[in-house]
Amino acid sequence: MSYALIVITVFLALNLLAGLLRGGADTGSAAPGERFASGGRGFGGLALFATLAATNFSAYTVFGLSGAGFRLGWAWYPAMGFGTGLMALAFLAVGLPVRRFARKRGWATQGALVAGRLGSPALGKALSLFLLVLTVPYLAAQGIAAGRLLESALGLPYAAGSALVLGVATAYVLAGGIRAVVRTDVLQIGVLAAVVAAAFAVVARSGGGLEAVSRVLDAEKPALLSSRGGGAGLGLGALAGTWLLWLLADPMFPQLFHRFGVAKDERALRVSAALYPLATSFVFLFPVAAGVVGAALLPGLDAKGAENVFHTLARSGGGEFAGALFVVGALAALLSTLDSQLLAVASIVVEDFMPRRKAGTAAYRAVAALAALAAWLVSLDPPASILDFLNRAAFPGYAAAAPVVLLALYAPRWGAAPAWAAL
Repeated sequence: MSYALIVITVFLALNLLAGLLRGGADTGSAAPGERFASGGRGFGGLALFATLAATNFSAYTVFGLSGAGFRLGWAWYPAMGFGTGLMALAFLAVGLPVRRFARKRGWATQGALVAGRLGSPALGKALSLFLLVLTVPYLAAQGIAAGRLLESALGLPYAAGSALVLGVATAYVLAGGIRAVVRTDVLQIGVLAAVVAAAFAVVARSGGGLEAVSRVLDAEKPALLSSRGGGAGLGLGALAGTWLLWLLADPMFPQLFHRFGVAKDERALRVSAALYPLATSFVFLFPVAAGVVGAALLPGLDAKGAENVFHTLARSGGGEFAGALFVVGALAALLSTLDSQLLAVASIVVEDFMPRRKAGTAAYRAVAALAALAAWLVSLDPPASILDFLNRAAFPGYAAAAPVVLLALYAPRWGAAPAWAAL
């Protein structure tokens, strides 16, 4: 039996075990469906931070960042590491009022918030539909990455690998709702951080040690704010635009927006805001650095090869076991987003489009299962790059939703007309 099969099987089994545990039962007077989706709104401290951070680390973290490092050089690290850290501001500007409204009014989705604050149920439903159109293909992107990853690591047929990972996430989401998601998030972020650091250490050792790799990086390092150097780089306008994109888009991800409403108190969100930039800066460093090293050691890779450069380097430097560990890190990243998206999609459909009397736990489970099936079907005909849809439509689309939500939070007296125009 191969290392990859053993390590991947153990990791998926641990996720199922963590997700299926029955500890931490919900208490309170909330309806069963609300407890399934929101867990009694009592997540605080490190648990909230872990689930917020893990939810934002997706397949993009290991494949997209290393591919961008390969193409753009070091420029992508400040663009992502610092730029995504700006989301800490959104934790305060968006998260704090969202948490208050979730507690007071039970509004758990952007659509419910907008409908309630601006007095327009139609606007709320239009926003929710817009977010669903963006999120189901985003879900599929996780399935695409999983299928390609297990096909490469284990020789599984692409469709079977995608179905396996989607099935594991769906199983524990259906069993435990948000409690299961948070428990697995804690496991997944720990695995991801440890594995990307270890995998880069393997890459560094195979390149002659950190000193030798440092010389490679210095030789290839482009100017951070220009288009000259060893990578394509980023101009100042592109860098500023990227930072603005993350600032607006990240808090609009349904899976992250949902997390604001389940915080135990404001202190939990403030602690998460303080820790979040540290986590992103640490985790993002290693994939981008691997991409920069890959551009020097493996020049000429196509788009698909660039996205897999971290895995290629880890496996060539550390053999099958290092390659297997990398695969586990990648699975941790995509599972931590996938499960949260399934729950967020279920929340949007049930809470914004179904009558209250039908919004029970069974409804959430049925919608989550259907969303997973839809994501798998979409993944069967993937685009050339797993980032294609995200870069062209999803990230800008989420950013475009931000003015609508900000109007509802801070200028409800303006009414629905400017929000309709923004949407």
